[in-house]
Amino acid sequence: MNLSTKKRIFFASIFIFFGLFSCKVKEVKSETEKENTYKKPNIVLLFIDDYGWADIGYRTPVFKTPNLDQFKTESLDFTRAYIPTPTCSPSRLSILTGKEAVRLEMSRHIPEEKDFINEDYNIWKTDPMQRPSRNYLPLEEVTYAEKLKEYGYYNMFIGKWHLGKGKHYPEYQGFDKTFGTTDNGHPKSYYYPFFKKGDPKEFQKNYKKGDYLTDVLTDGAVDFIKNYDKATPFMLSFWYYSVHGPSVGRKDLLQKYKEAGLKGKYAHHAAMVEAMDESIGRVRKAIKEKGIENNTVIIVMSDQGGAYTNAPLSGGKKRRKRFR
Repeated sequence: MNLSTKKRIFFASIFIFFGLFSCKVKEVKSETEKENTYKKPNIVLLFIDDYGWADIGYRTPVFKTPNLDQFKTESLDFTRAYIPTPTCSPSRLSILTGKEAVRLEMSRHIPEEKDFINEDYNIWKTDPMQRPSRNYLPLEEVTYAEKLKEYGYYNMFIGKWHLGKGKHYPEYQGFDKTFGTTDNGHPKSYYYPFFKKGDPKEFQKNYKKGDYLTDVLTDGAVDFIKNYDKATPFMLSFWYYSVHGPSVGRKDLLQKYKEAGLKGKYAHHAAMVEAMDESIGRVRKAIKEKGIENNTVIIVMSDQGGAYTNAPLSGGKKRRKRFR
């Protein structure tokens, strides 16, 4: 097996390993573009928190998701890609390492420190099994960022980590730079101030009242793509805090969902989904304007089922209520 064959198999395995929700590689049309297909592609992973099966326009028309809908017409749509451990931290561990989270003793998401029994493990009083679960992704585990680095990739991480604090942050697991990463599994609010505590890098000190977290993180992703000037390919891991609760819709989007008949937090959730979809559109636009869309793979996926309805699927995060 020659090196080029090994590389092709490696990249194919990366895409399979991700359990793709949507994957886009544009068709080659010119000789110049044909030459570029033999280069290592840039990779963009858009990982959405608590994003349900039904929360997309082509399945539930009440949602306005034109950018995600576009993937339906031009990409691979993986309808049988399941999360084996449907909570935040375990699914993130699995996507990074390719291993079942339970194999690494992380059976549930990392809770507040009040539930820690020691530095390494936590346990919940309400857990009927009283089984300890790990508080972090072990540093000795090999992540996709560390593996891609062997192939010359620069790894950028944006957003929610939720796999350990301090010495367990992304920069100790193969990522070259981070933006918007905190100790939190979710924000206090999507409007500034985003976090009450757990912001050791002081990410939010540069923002002000009225700033919306999804937009702020998207600004960071767009700036990274726009200003990337290295000769090596990149992988951008943009792990959204949205659409995880608290459900706080962007104000300019909220009213139309109320007018469509959604009430309370359901209207907020729909507005959050549209803001996330708008973010994806901005990322795609930045890739196109950079002139790299023909050599960039885009992957969109969720860490688990949504917090509301996943109909017609029966699984999910919590007790379900349907949109009315």
